[in-house]
Amino acid sequence: MVGPSVNDLSHSYIIQQKAIVNKLSFIFKDDKDELIGVLSRKDLLRFAISNAAPEKTPVAMIMTRMPNIVTITPAETILTAGTLLGRHEVDTLPVVDPQEPKKVIGKITKTRLMNYFIQAGNDSDNTHF
Repeated sequence: MVGPSVNDLSHSYIIQQKAIVNKLSFIFKDDKDELIGVLSRKDLLRFAISNAAPEKTPVAMIMTRMPNIVTITPAETILTAGTLLGRHEVDTLPVVDPQEPKKVIGKITKTRLMNYFIQAGNDSDNTHF
């Protein structure tokens, strides 16, 4: 998600948007188009159990910030992406430019990865699934 400043977005706004578009996470960039944070389902759950005021809490207070974000580059393999998603227990990996590691050029999600494996299984001649 790129749009309003991360400091202007409330927790309840993000929950409403997540419910509407059913996304697993949001990737936030600054004015220089550099990765500054990811708001995940896990971040929202942690916040929900904290009993803080969602209508007054900026997203910037609860999102995962750089350098604690796991990223991947386009040259990495699907297996590496799956390994990183599992090892770090995240739903999304921002795909970054290898020359500019804060420049997001895409994302890979658990859902996309699962769909890839299902399609590969369906496309194969292997009937042992």
